[in-house]
Amino acid sequence: GQVRERSVQLRVLHDHALQTLEMVAGGQLTDLDLIRSHARAEARRLDRELNRTGAAAYSFADRLGTVLAEHTGLRIEFDCPDLPDIAEPAIQACCGATDEALTNVRKHAHATWVRVSVQNTEGILAVMIADKGVGFDQSSVRRGFGMRESIDRRMRDAGGAARIESAPGTGTRITLSWPA
Repeated sequence: GQVRERSVQLRVLHDHALQTLEMVAGGQLTDLDLIRSHARAEARRLDRELNRTGAAAYSFADRLGTVLAEHTGLRIEFDCPDLPDIAEPAIQACCGATDEALTNVRKHAHATWVRVSVQNTEGILAVMIADKGVGFDQSSVRRGFGMRESIDRRMRDAGGAARIESAPGTGTRITLSWPA
């Protein structure tokens, strides 16, 4: 149980606070007011994620929409039908993995447009994140912490799965699935 909780906490830190620190260290964030704004947002996010306060009051579409809205600089096409009640572990896993996938799009794909679509068919909840970025050769790129832990393992820990499809020049498609 301690190993699992530590893994959850490491994912939360990696997905946001460490990304912000990396942008500051890399010179991408230099405006002090903007850095303060990011720091305040990260503090709120860490509190919300680690304490999981108030999350159950919002629908899956609302919570996923909040994640998407935080990714300024990307044009995101979002399609999510009305869904029956979705289990909290699936919501947390899908929202967290989608968040990391969008961070990767911003950092690596050189894409400005992303499509996020949700389906619930035959008892399977599926979230698809697709970009038309540069893509990558899956056989030659080592999966870093974000893909390995924040996407793959996060979904497995919740009882779901993640499939990543990409090739150079074709963009990337990530499908998150969970038995609904």
